[in-house]
Amino acid sequence: MPAASKACASCRHQRKRCDGSCQYAELFPASRFVEFQNAQWLFGVNNIHSIVNTVDPESRKEAAKSILMEGNIRRGDPVHGCLGIARRLKWQIEFCEKQLEEANRFLSFLRQRDRELKRQRLELNDATVELPPLPLSFLSSMGAAAGVSTG
Repeated sequence: MPAASKACASCRHQRKRCDGSCQYAELFPASRFVEFQNAQWLFGVNNIHSIVNTVDPESRKEAAKSILMEGNIRRGDPVHGCLGIARRLKWQIEFCEKQLEEANRFLSFLRQRDRELKRQRLELNDATVELPPLPLSFLSSMGAAAGVSTG
């Protein structure tokens, strides 16, 4: 195997010889060269090195992982980057909360309807009681919240 392929991603990018004492070999292995290039495109090699060197030694692996992840995300979405992912996740959470709210409202409606039915049965001494149909407006709002068309 050629020596260039054994070099860490940082040394390989800088076309430097990488020996066993390279401090970046563990943080940026050769197998993550493309990810390192994405991070280098965003931060620059000197900034990556200075960020890693300013972090506590026990946190360097996590810092390197974060740098590589942010570079990959920015390469995939150059305009919004990590903020775009955070905004999409926030939107998904809000959407799911609205669906949950609608489902809870529907469940409350059904519980109230069940209580009314039991009360009517008790009043009529267990005679057969017909349930009124569900209101269409309520069903259509449930379908719209769940993304289902009712028409």
